[in-house]
Amino acid sequence: MRGGAFEQDRYLNVPPHMQISVYTRIPKARFMAVTPAGDLLVSVPDEGKVDLVRSNQQGNPDVSTFVSGLRRPQDIVFHTIDQQTYVYISETNQIDRFLY
Repeated sequence: MRGGAFEQDRYLNVPPHMQISVYTRIPKARFMAVTPAGDLLVSVPDEGKVDLVRSNQQGNPDVSTFVSGLRRPQDIVFHTIDQQTYVYISETNQIDRFLY
């Protein structure tokens, strides 16, 4: 984890009894949202995709593409309608809705 932005020492003020650590690296990530299952969705606008990050037993999370072919995806929001959960992803030209 010592490459890129972590090549230099950086400091973050964290409240007492709290801690922070690097979970995974996704180059050029923009927004993230915690899924209802506790995983992460991370938008990568420059690549036109949203990645799904899932923890595993080995400690290094699994990263896979949730959706690709998007036009600079940005924000990610979950909403449940009649017991069905959807994920809304904003692009530069529209908002997409996907089943979650």
